[in-house]
Amino acid sequence: MTRNCWVILGIILIIHVCCPAWVGAQPADSLTTRLLAYADSAKRLRDTNRDTEAFALLRAALHNARHQSSKRGLVSLYFQLGLSERKRNQYEAGTLALLQANRLARQLNDTVQLFRVGYALGMVYNDQGLYTESARHCHATFGYCTPAYPKNDSLRVSIMLASIYRNMGNKALYQQYLDLAIHLGRRSKNLLEQLFAEFQQGTRWEEEGKYQAALNTRQHAMQLIRRLPTADQAEYMTNNLTGLARMYRKLRQWQPAENALKEALQWELRYRSVATQALVYTELAYLQADQGRQQAALQTGAQALLLARKTNRPDLVQPALEGLLQLQKKYGRFEDALSTTQELHKLTDSLATVAKMKAVAQVEARYKVAAKEGTIQLLRQEARIKQLEAETRQRELATVRRQQYGFIGLTIVLLTGLGVIGYLFFRTRRLQRQAEEQGQLLAMQADELQQINATKDRLFAIIGHDLRSPVTNLQFALGELALYATHTPAQASLMGQVSDQIGHLGRLINNLLYWSLAQQGMLRDRMEWLCPDSLLSDCQTLFADRIQRRKLTIATVETADEIWADEVQMQIIIRNLFDNATKFSPVGSTIFVNWERSGATYSVTFINTVDESHSAAAGSNLGLNVVDELVKRHNGSMTAQILPDKQWQTRIVWPLLNEELLRKTTIVEMA
Repeated sequence: MTRNCWVILGIILIIHVCCPAWVGAQPADSLTTRLLAYADSAKRLRDTNRDTEAFALLRAALHNARHQSSKRGLVSLYFQLGLSERKRNQYEAGTLALLQANRLARQLNDTVQLFRVGYALGMVYNDQGLYTESARHCHATFGYCTPAYPKNDSLRVSIMLASIYRNMGNKALYQQYLDLAIHLGRRSKNLLEQLFAEFQQGTRWEEEGKYQAALNTRQHAMQLIRRLPTADQAEYMTNNLTGLARMYRKLRQWQPAENALKEALQWELRYRSVATQALVYTELAYLQADQGRQQAALQTGAQALLLARKTNRPDLVQPALEGLLQLQKKYGRFEDALSTTQELHKLTDSLATVAKMKAVAQVEARYKVAAKEGTIQLLRQEARIKQLEAETRQRELATVRRQQYGFIGLTIVLLTGLGVIGYLFFRTRRLQRQAEEQGQLLAMQADELQQINATKDRLFAIIGHDLRSPVTNLQFALGELALYATHTPAQASLMGQVSDQIGHLGRLINNLLYWSLAQQGMLRDRMEWLCPDSLLSDCQTLFADRIQRRKLTIATVETADEIWADEVQMQIIIRNLFDNATKFSPVGSTIFVNWERSGATYSVTFINTVDESHSAAAGSNLGLNVVDELVKRHNGSMTAQILPDKQWQTRIVWPLLNEELLRKTTIVEMA
């Protein structure tokens, strides 16, 4: 293997060691980092004039990364490849590489890369003499020189445009962009850019014949050079001192000019550039000729020509020959001048031939580039057509897939609907069967209720006729016995108890009878004005034996008011309340009966003392239930509660007279 191959393999190995993954299976960021490392290594090789190694490294990197997804890394590789091809004078290949980098940079919309690639395209087209294309790309790069991208240097673009328009012979645009470059350089904070602006301004003053202004500009540039790093001072100092000596010579200041050239030669010892030495000796020869130092001028001119020939650069040999020819003619060295003229003609003819060949090569390169660009466009169109066909097939496939999914979804919906309908039908049938069973059960229950009601009606008929009549006869016989028979006190007491129990049984039968009539809706209301005191007196007379036997005291408040009620029902209400109060009151206690009118309502309150064992029974017997039912028929209400000191209060409230009572009374009277 050659030395170059070992160098390339070493660089690739270093890059693979520094990066964590191989190209084929690494993430996009890692791949980009590796490709940028390749591009940076190639740039360093090219800067050290190792162009072949840089070119081979870029080719190897592009071969491995061509099918990868890192466009940013590929832009840098194609950019460096284009610059390498330009340095190798392969302008066609360099143009194609830079156009590929420009296409990828536009896809990424990377402003920095678009600036770099556009500027490089301008240089390549300028080298080929395609000034129009070069100017177009340089003008396009101006759009990327904004404050948001400070690295995009508009000064370099201005310099390139000034050079292009100078080559095109457009002095107006040349001056415009030269002024812009000088303005930008002086405003820049970069010393090299400021120094370049001073060089351009000095050259401009020299072209216009303003030698003093050019001298001042060169002196100011000298101050800027001294501020540069030591390693960079030699080249700029040598060139600036040569220009400074030329200005002194134009102003015929021989001694300062000679001092400047001597200092330039001292700096040249550090820089060690044969081309720069040739320029210095050429300028020194002109100075010696102006001073009249004939022999020294001829020797220096010959030495400058010798140095220029060592560089193999026609652009340096031709000025050296012209300077020596001018000196030889001036001092009468015509034979030497003839040989120098012949040599100059040969060089001029060769340069013209080279220029013609270069022009032909440029035309051929332009044709090849255009042909390749056309081929690339055709391939892109074919690729676009294939892409559109693939997209169309994908859309058709997606449409068919959506239709399939739609059919499947519709089938699922229909099956689900049928299942729901079947379930609802089954549930409806089951509910119908349950409703029929419940209807049959309700019919059976209705029959049973009718039988129970019939049994209840017969029972109430028995109570009303079969039980009531014997109890009435017993009460009548017991009353006759009490009137016509003589009894001992014990017999009289026993007779009172029997009479009391028979009366209680009769009231119980009456309560059952009225309660059954009320439940059956057969009870009729006969409303009239009644005296409360007479109702209470009748009850006291009825329960006189019990009151006397239990030694009870009845405390009443007489009232002159009348109440609107059914007399029979009101008698039953007062009788049951009186019966309840006298039955559960302790011996010797007092029963309070209070009639009270409050607004449009009337109330009667019974308060008596009871034992705790009798309180529950007092509120749950049949008499109170009958009272509650009859009071509600009068649109009233009944409340029963235990008061402090073991007292039981029963209160009945009903309206004095209202439309409902009048309507009931009217209906009864009509009946």
